[in-house]
Amino acid sequence: MAPKARTTAWKENRVFFLTPQVMMNDLTSRACPAELIKCLVIDEAHKATGNHAYCQVKISDLALSATPGTDFPTLEAVLGNLRIGHIEVRTETSQDILPYIHGRSVDKIVVKLGKEVEEVKRRFIKV
Repeated sequence: MAPKARTTAWKENRVFFLTPQVMMNDLTSRACPAELIKCLVIDEAHKATGNHAYCQVKISDLALSATPGTDFPTLEAVLGNLRIGHIEVRTETSQDILPYIHGRSVDKIVVKLGKEVEEVKRRFIKV
């Protein structure tokens, strides 16, 4: 959607699905009236590191991530960048989600490598 059309959309609609970059651009250009935002949900919150657009948007109510980080400094950076003050963790054994999990099976299938791939593998191992 073109920026001009988004300016109209911000005035006429209540729910938006957009990238953090579009959100940041619209906040900066004042196309999006930040004072009217009541709830901002951030998916893939673990990307809120460094200079990512998520870090520039200073509004957040709910941030979601299936992979929050592999180490404490990364997690701490995400928490700080999104101003998160409360964390909730759910696993497949959490009591409140157990009713919604309907079994899971894992099948391991070993595929034999082709001749070309075996040759590449052999050469890399030599290096």
